[in-house]
Amino acid sequence: MDIFEELAMWHLTHNGDVFVCPQFSIDGGWSYPDFVALHPKERIVSVVEVSAAYSPKGLFNKVRNRNHQWMDKLKQQLLQMGIIDDSWNKFRVVLYVRKDAREKLGGNFGDDVDTYTLEEIAFPWNWEWISTKLKKETEEQEGPEAQP
Repeated sequence: MDIFEELAMWHLTHNGDVFVCPQFSIDGGWSYPDFVALHPKERIVSVVEVSAAYSPKGLFNKVRNRNHQWMDKLKQQLLQMGIIDDSWNKFRVVLYVRKDAREKLGGNFGDDVDTYTLEEIAFPWNWEWISTKLKKETEEQEGPEAQP
Protein backbone atom coordinates (compact mmCIF):
# COMPACT_ATOMS: atom_id res chain seq x y z
CA MET A 1 0.00 0.00 0.00
CA ASP A 2 1.49 3.33 -1.02
CA ILE A 3 1.07 6.67 0.74
CA PHE A 4 -1.77 7.76 -1.55
CA GLU A 5 -3.75 4.61 -0.78
CA GLU A 6 -3.09 5.17 2.93
CA LEU A 7 -4.42 8.73 2.63
CA ALA A 8 -7.55 7.45 0.89
CA MET A 9 -8.03 4.78 3.56
CA TRP A 10 -7.79 7.40 6.34
CA HIS A 11 -10.25 9.61 4.48
CA LEU A 12 -12.72 6.74 4.11
CA THR A 13 -12.47 5.43 7.66
CA HIS A 14 -11.95 8.56 9.72
CA ASN A 15 -14.96 8.09 11.98
CA GLY A 16 -15.31 4.32 12.17
CA ASP A 17 -18.47 4.07 10.04
CA VAL A 18 -16.75 2.44 7.06
CA PHE A 19 -15.04 -0.92 6.79
CA VAL A 20 -12.47 -1.39 4.04
CA CYS A 21 -10.77 -4.37 2.51
CA PRO A 22 -7.67 -3.57 0.46
CA GLN A 23 -7.08 -5.48 -2.77
CA PHE A 24 -10.33 -7.45 -2.49
CA SER A 25 -10.34 -10.20 -5.09
CA ILE A 26 -13.50 -9.87 -7.12
CA ASP A 27 -14.69 -13.17 -8.57
CA GLY A 28 -11.51 -15.09 -7.81
CA GLY A 29 -9.06 -12.69 -9.41
CA TRP A 30 -11.19 -10.97 -12.04
CA SER A 31 -10.32 -7.60 -10.55
CA TYR A 32 -8.49 -6.22 -7.52
CA PRO A 33 -9.70 -2.69 -6.76
CA ASP A 34 -7.56 -0.75 -4.31
CA PHE A 35 -10.36 -1.09 -1.73
CA VAL A 36 -13.87 -2.34 -1.34
CA ALA A 37 -15.59 -0.23 1.30
CA LEU A 38 -18.75 -1.12 3.20
CA HIS A 39 -20.95 1.61 4.69
CA PRO A 40 -23.29 -0.45 6.92
CA LYS A 41 -25.53 2.39 8.13
CA GLU A 42 -26.34 3.46 4.58
CA ARG A 43 -26.04 -0.08 3.12
CA ILE A 44 -23.64 1.13 0.46
CA VAL A 45 -20.80 -0.78 -1.16
CA SER A 46 -18.03 1.30 -2.73
CA VAL A 47 -15.26 0.29 -5.08
CA VAL A 48 -12.37 2.61 -4.33
CA GLU A 49 -9.53 3.32 -6.75
CA VAL A 50 -6.51 5.52 -6.06
CA SER A 51 -4.20 6.85 -8.76
CA ALA A 52 -1.41 9.41 -8.66
CA ALA A 53 -0.90 9.06 -12.42
CA TYR A 54 -0.86 12.20 -14.54
CA SER A 55 -3.29 10.64 -16.98
CA PRO A 56 -5.15 7.62 -15.50
CA LYS A 57 -6.83 6.75 -18.80
CA GLY A 58 -7.09 3.04 -18.01
CA LEU A 59 -8.74 3.75 -14.68
CA PHE A 60 -11.25 6.11 -16.28
CA ASN A 61 -12.12 3.40 -18.82
CA LYS A 62 -12.75 0.94 -15.97
CA VAL A 63 -15.01 3.47 -14.29
CA ARG A 64 -16.98 4.02 -17.50
CA ASN A 65 -17.48 0.22 -17.65
CA ARG A 66 -17.93 -0.13 -13.88
CA ASN A 67 -20.86 -2.55 -13.98
CA HIS A 68 -18.94 -5.05 -16.08
CA GLN A 69 -15.58 -4.29 -14.42
CA TRP A 70 -16.70 -4.49 -10.80
CA MET A 71 -20.29 -4.06 -9.73
CA ASP A 72 -22.12 -7.02 -11.28
CA LYS A 73 -19.62 -9.58 -10.03
CA LEU A 74 -18.98 -7.86 -6.70
CA LYS A 75 -22.66 -7.69 -5.76
CA GLN A 76 -23.19 -11.36 -6.54
CA GLN A 77 -20.02 -12.34 -4.65
CA LEU A 78 -20.88 -10.33 -1.51
CA LEU A 79 -24.42 -11.76 -1.52
CA GLN A 80 -23.10 -15.32 -1.81
CA MET A 81 -20.61 -14.70 1.00
CA GLY A 82 -23.41 -13.40 3.26
CA ILE A 83 -21.66 -10.05 3.72
CA ILE A 84 -24.63 -8.12 2.33
CA ASP A 85 -28.26 -8.90 1.61
CA ASP A 86 -30.70 -7.61 -0.99
CA SER A 87 -31.29 -4.40 0.98
CA TRP A 88 -27.79 -3.27 -0.03
CA ASN A 89 -28.78 -1.81 -3.38
CA LYS A 90 -26.39 1.14 -3.61
CA PHE A 91 -23.08 0.45 -5.31
CA ARG A 92 -20.69 3.34 -5.89
CA VAL A 93 -17.22 4.13 -7.13
CA VAL A 94 -14.95 6.45 -5.19
CA LEU A 95 -11.90 7.80 -7.01
CA TYR A 96 -8.88 9.52 -5.54
CA VAL A 97 -6.84 11.15 -8.30
CA ARG A 98 -4.58 14.11 -8.88
CA LYS A 99 -6.23 17.49 -9.31
CA ASP A 100 -4.94 17.89 -12.86
CA ALA A 101 -6.20 14.40 -13.77
CA ARG A 102 -9.69 15.25 -12.51
CA GLU A 103 -9.61 18.48 -14.53
CA LYS A 104 -8.66 16.50 -17.65
CA LEU A 105 -11.59 14.22 -16.99
CA GLY A 106 -13.82 17.21 -17.52
CA GLY A 107 -17.29 15.87 -16.99
CA ASN A 108 -18.78 13.54 -14.52
CA PHE A 109 -19.21 9.78 -14.54
CA GLY A 110 -22.64 9.97 -12.94
CA ASP A 111 -24.28 10.16 -9.55
CA ASP A 112 -22.74 6.88 -8.40
CA VAL A 113 -19.12 8.08 -8.75
CA ASP A 114 -17.41 10.39 -6.28
CA THR A 115 -14.06 11.91 -7.17
CA TYR A 116 -11.65 13.40 -4.66
CA THR A 117 -8.30 14.91 -5.42
CA LEU A 118 -5.25 13.68 -3.59
CA GLU A 119 -4.38 17.29 -2.92
CA GLU A 120 -7.64 17.96 -1.06
CA ILE A 121 -7.31 14.92 1.21
CA ALA A 122 -3.56 15.26 1.77
CA PHE A 123 -3.77 18.90 2.77
CA PRO A 124 -7.22 19.10 4.36
CA TRP A 125 -8.05 22.55 5.54
CA ASN A 126 -11.71 21.66 5.48
CA TRP A 127 -12.46 18.04 4.58
CA GLU A 128 -15.82 17.05 3.22
CA TRP A 129 -16.11 13.69 4.96
CA ILE A 130 -17.38 10.93 2.67
CA SER A 131 -19.63 9.48 5.37
CA THR A 132 -21.26 12.90 5.88
CA LYS A 133 -21.75 13.29 2.13
CA LEU A 134 -23.27 9.80 1.77
CA LYS A 135 -25.57 10.39 4.74
CA LYS A 136 -26.80 13.66 3.18
CA GLU A 137 -27.43 11.92 -0.15
CA THR A 138 -29.31 9.08 1.56
CA GLU A 139 -31.47 11.55 3.50
CA GLU A 140 -32.23 13.50 0.33
CA GLN A 141 -33.23 10.34 -1.54
CA GLU A 142 -35.34 8.89 1.27
CA GLY A 143 -36.92 12.18 2.30
CA PRO A 144 -37.61 13.53 5.78
CA GLU A 145 -40.33 10.95 6.54
CA ALA A 146 -37.70 8.17 6.58
CA GLN A 147 -35.76 9.83 9.39
CA PRO A 148 -36.17 8.48 12.94
